[in-house]
Formats: sequence, structure tokens, C-alpha cells
Amino acid sequence: MRIMGRLGTVFFKLVLSYVVLIAITLAVGVISYFYFSSSFNEQVEKVNQRILSHLSQTIEDDVIVLAEKSYLSIITDEKQGSVLPLFFFDHPIAGNHTKISEIHQQLKAMVASNSAIIDSIGIYYKNNQIVIASDSGISYLDQPVTINLDWLERARKTALLPWAETRTVQPSIYSDSSASDILTFVRPYPYTSDESRIKGYIAIHLKEEAISKLLRSNNPGDKSEMLLLAADGRTISRSVPEKLYESEADKPHIRAILQAGDAPDGFIEAVEDVKTMVSYIKIPSARWSLVSLTPVDEFYKNTVPVRNTLIVICVIAIAAGLFISNMFTRNMYRPLKQITHTARQLFGAGPLPHENEYKVIGHAIDSLSVKVTELEQTLHANLPLIKHNLVLGLLHRKIRTEEELGARLDMLGMQWTQEAYYAVTFKLEAADMEHFPLDKSQFVKYNIIEHIERLGDAERMLLAIELSEQEIYAIVGCKAHDMNAVIALAEEVADYASSSFAIKTVAAIGSMVDSPLDLHLSVKEAVALLKYVFFLPGQRIYYGIKLLHREFSEEEMPEEVLERFAASLRSGKREQIQDIVAEFVRLTQTGGYSADHCHQRWRELTGVYRTFLKDIHIPPDTILCGELLEQFKNIRDIAGFEQWLLQAIDTALEMVELRSGNRTNDIIERVKKYIQAHIRSPLSLDLLAHHVSLSPRYLSRVFKDEVGMNFTDFVTNQRIDKASELILTTDLTVEQIADQVGFNSSAYFIKKFKESYGVTPKTYKHNYMLSVEGKSDGKLEAN
Repeated sequence: MRIMGRLGTVFFKLVLSYVVLIAITLAVGVISYFYFSSSFNEQVEKVNQRILSHLSQTIEDDVIVLAEKSYLSIITDEKQGSVLPLFFFDHPIAGNHTKISEIHQQLKAMVASNSAIIDSIGIYYKNNQIVIASDSGISYLDQPVTINLDWLERARKTALLPWAETRTVQPSIYSDSSASDILTFVRPYPYTSDESRIKGYIAIHLKEEAISKLLRSNNPGDKSEMLLLAADGRTISRSVPEKLYESEADKPHIRAILQAGDAPDGFIEAVEDVKTMVSYIKIPSARWSLVSLTPVDEFYKNTVPVRNTLIVICVIAIAAGLFISNMFTRNMYRPLKQITHTARQLFGAGPLPHENEYKVIGHAIDSLSVKVTELEQTLHANLPLIKHNLVLGLLHRKIRTEEELGARLDMLGMQWTQEAYYAVTFKLEAADMEHFPLDKSQFVKYNIIEHIERLGDAERMLLAIELSEQEIYAIVGCKAHDMNAVIALAEEVADYASSSFAIKTVAAIGSMVDSPLDLHLSVKEAVALLKYVFFLPGQRIYYGIKLLHREFSEEEMPEEVLERFAASLRSGKREQIQDIVAEFVRLTQTGGYSADHCHQRWRELTGVYRTFLKDIHIPPDTILCGELLEQFKNIRDIAGFEQWLLQAIDTALEMVELRSGNRTNDIIERVKKYIQAHIRSPLSLDLLAHHVSLSPRYLSRVFKDEVGMNFTDFVTNQRIDKASELILTTDLTVEQIADQVGFNSSAYFIKKFKESYGVTPKTYKHNYMLSVEGKSDGKLEAN
């Protein structure tokens, strides 16, 4: 009974529970180790597959699609009537040497636009036995060549297998670069398997180094390796450049991948006696396989110290626990009971005397940890909002006391000890921001805000927030008054926005204030200074007392300027009109007038012009439409307004001049004669408008009204008429006639001729000859 009584004491219960807990912990640890190892491997495989999927799509877009698009851009050109690089597939070199240079320059431009991935482009013209390449120009194959043409030999053997293996290519004698590793996309023109129809080959040489960088940037570990393999096991690229040309095709894991289906998969296998996670994904469009090889130990290397430390801690804990439990159990239980009682009171647990005390304490600690974690997460998530409200509160005078300011700064973990504060407003060019979708524009603004705040240091404090779609507000705190430092900071931010995102940025700086609580005065001045961006477009930074004096000036621009402008419009003297408009612009820029007053005078000047149109019985909508209306909507500054106004005035004066006599008929006759005299040359509306001193838009409208068809159709008809004459009266070929009448392509000429006459030029001439012979035979029979 005595022994049973001792077994029922708290001391022995605690010792027994500790021993049982140790046994359970060890069992759970062993089971968990094996379970989580297996689960971890599965998760690693999933992560690897996501990386490979993303990388394969990147390779598909950046390499395969780029090569195919480059090929298509060479054989199709929507901007030209003919495709220049295809010229020598059907034409001899003789008499066309200038086109060699043009093709060479076009290929160089294509390479330059994608220089990160494309090494060079070469075109082989079968009939002429030449190769024109972006890096070496023209090479005649009937003469000794100094460029690498191994791709051409391969293309002749396997025309419909577009990808040539990666190999090291020595530079041509025309290049000062070193040898490089490239792979080549080769496709015949036209794209066919019939060798007799192939006119040549187009080769896009891609940099293996660019693909290798993609593989390295997505490598999951230091000892991992990425490989890109062809269907026959040849290595296209790999993340370890030194091993690029090592053969992998005969290795068991590679053979298994090549023989597998198209579905992505993975497995664990010994590779060179190292247990390795092998993951792969197929790229069907090129018949490539993307493979990731990662030693399994690589995944666990960071956990080894933790594991060893936990083992040591467990051993120490077991030994110490057994010793301490025997010595201090009785002394521990009394405070344990008090703690348990307090925990139940604090966390609302009822009086459960038989409940395990350690569970009660554990529940209390868990509850406390959860509450602390939730509080930290809430505070961290709201830091941007707290910062935003702080800046807005100071700039809009919603924070009025030092105590409120101090409380906000404490939440942000900040202390402001500066003695000079400035408000700076950054305005991003709206036209530049419109190029970005909504999510990208938000990213741009947040990136600029982060850049602004990174410029802070021990000498100055910087906080910035987004205010609107195009505006960012910043607070600058300095140890002492230093306007030059603030100007330099604004310049640096404008340069960053321009270089990183191609966004034009201007900034306005308010005057210095001694206290953050007075920043609302500084931002008010900065906002006012931004009004002068329209009138002083050459500046990037707006600041200073001179502009502020203008803002509060009551001086008015003389009415006499508007009166002289109205008189010059009635006189129709263009030089006088230009001088008065230039004077108006100068007054808005250098005069002491407020921005609001200048805007008012600008509207009044436009009103004078509209009144002039009504006086000469020209509806304003007749002129202020189309291109001029779009230009008016996109006016960004006073220089754009000046250009628009002068163009609108010129249009009105041209209409007056044309209405005053028979000048319209004379102009149309001059245009027709010019077209007929220069039928072989390129003819455009801009060229003819310049020839007759009219705007292209107005000439287009007058020409259609007088002739009954638009300018382009008239030119085409004239060329077709001239061509029909040459067909019947000369022995020139179709290509020569097309060139004589100004067509860049004989195919396009034949198409337009058939649209007009219903037959091709050859058939047209044949029919004519038959009719002539028929008439001759009829005369002979009559005789």
C-alpha cells in the first residue's frame, strides 16, 4: 500500500509522464523523419516541375518563337510592296548590287533588335550561289569563303529538321570577336520538302550563352545542373558551360528521358554514384528535353546542422530532465499550480482540477503567441497605410500636434530630428504612363517610390507616397537648409524614371519649413509651381521665389495682343501672324503673369481664331476635326499649342485662297502633270503636297473632290495605263515594265493589272496580237 501510495503521488506521476513523453517523442520523431523525407521529395519534385515548366515556356518564347518570328519577318514584310531579303531568290546579282547592301543592313538591324539572343543571320541564295550574312556581308560560294557554312551542308541533307546542333564557330575575318558557341535555326525558302522547289535557306544563329544564362538563373541549387537536350541526346545547352560538349546520350537516365513520353516527370537515380533527383519536361515544338539534375543531399544540406543540434539538445534534455525531475518535482509543483490557476483566470478556462497542468500552460502560451503574431502581422501589413496617412496628414494639415506626430512615427519606428523640411511633387508624363497597363503602371510608381526612399541616409530623411495616377508626393528632411541638395535629389529621381521606364518626369519643390507640421505650406507652393510646366516645358525642376511671385501676381497681359492677333488674321499675313503668336508665347513664359491668367489668355486667343472662322464663313468644325482635333487634345505645353494654332491658321488661309479663284483646278493639274512626269519614281501625298505648297490633309480632300477618286487610286491607275501602253508598243519584260511605271514588285504589278483589265499582262498582249493578226488575215482574204 505504501508503494502504491507513492506511485500515486505527483512526483512519480510527473516522472512517469516525462518518461512516456520521451518515448513518444522519439517514436514520433523517427516516424516523422521517414514520412517528411518522402513528402519533402514529392514537394521538391513539384517545385522542380514548376521551375522547368516556367523555364521551358521562357525558352519556347525567347528562343524557339523568336527564331520562327525572325524567319517569318524575313520572308514577309507588311510595310513594303516587296520583301527585300527575298529579292535574290528570283533575281540575278548583276545590276542589283545596291540591294546587297540594303539586305545586309536589314539583317544587321534585325540582329541588333534581338542582340541578346541572336548572334547573326545568314541567307543562302541557291541560284546565285551567294550567302548574305549580317556579320560578314556577302560571300560568293564559287570562290574561297572565310565564313562557317556547316549549317548549309546540314540543311541540304535535312531540310525539314530546322535545328542544327550547338557547336563552336570561329569568327569571320570581318569580325574582331572571339570564337562563340551557337546553335542554328535553318529553314528552306519556300518551306517545302521538295528539293527542286527550294530556292535557298535562311539561318538564324542563336547564342548558346543566352540559353545557358536562362538555365543558370533557374538552377535550384549550387550543385544542381540544367541541361537542354535534342531528340537524339545531343546537348543544346547546359548551365555548366565547361561541360557543354560532354556526351550525355549514353547515360542511363538520359536514355530513359529520351524514350519517355511527352508528359513531364521525374525520378531519383544514382548519377555518377551520387543519389540525384532527375526532373524533366519536353518542349514538343523543337523536340527538345529540359532536364534538371540535383543531388538529393543538396536539398537537405541546410537542415543537417539543425538536425544535429536537435539531437544534441534532445540528449541533453533527456539527461537533465531525468536528473532534475528527481530533485525538483516537489518544489516545482507548487508554483506550477499557481501558474495554472492564473492561466485559467486570464484565458477564461473553467476550474478543471483533474486537467493536466502542463496542457493548461501550453494552451495559455499558444494563445498568447497567436495574439502576439496576429498583432505583429496586422502592424506590418498596415505599415504602408500608416506611412501614407502620415504623409497625407502632414501635407493636408490633418496632423496638428507634436504628440500625434510622435505617435505616428513610433508606429513606423522612426524619429525625425531634422531641422529643414521640404515638400516635393513629382509628376509623371501622362502620355508615357498610358503605354503601361494598370498593373504595370502601379508597379512603376511603387518602384519609383522605393527608389526615392532608398536615397535617404544619415543626413536626410525621405518618405514618398502615390497621390494620383501621375503624381507622387515626397517629404524631404535635411539637417540644415540645403535647397541644392533637394534639387539634386529631384534630378536623380527624374533621371531614374527616364532611364528605367522611359517616363518623362518633372518635379516642383516647395519652400523650406522648420517643422513637419508646417509641410502643408510647402506642398501648397509645390502644387502651384506645377502649373508652370505647361508654359516652361524646357525645365525639369520648378522652384524658387520668382515663380511663386508670378503665382500671386495680379498683373494682366495687355488686351492689345489679342486685338493685333485678330487684325493679323483678317489681313492674312502669315509672317505677321507668326510674330504675334510667338510674342504671346514669349509673354506667357517670361512675363510676370500667373499661370491661371496665362491659361485664360490662351483660351481667349483660341476664341479669337474661332471668331475669325465664323467671320469668313468657315464652320470651325470643318477645320477643327480629324488630325487637328487629335493634335489639340494632345497638346502638352505652350510649344505644342503654338504649333497647333499656326497649323490651324494655315489651313484656314489655304481654304480662303482656294475659294478666292480657280486655284484649285490649277493645283490639281499641276499634281497630275507631276505624276505623269515622274510615274517611275516613288509618289506620296506628302511629296505632292510639298510640291504645291499645301498641307497633305487638305490636298487629299481637294484632290478627291475634284478628281472623283483618292490620290493613291489615281496614281495606280496612271501607272497601269502607262504599263498597258508599254506592253503593246515595246518588247520589255513584265519585270522591266513594272520597274518603268514605279511598281516595286512584278507580282504586285500583275495583281493590280489584272484587277483593271481582267487578265494578266502576258494574256493582254497575246489577245492584242491575235486581234491584229485577225485583221491582217481579213484584209488578205478581201484582196
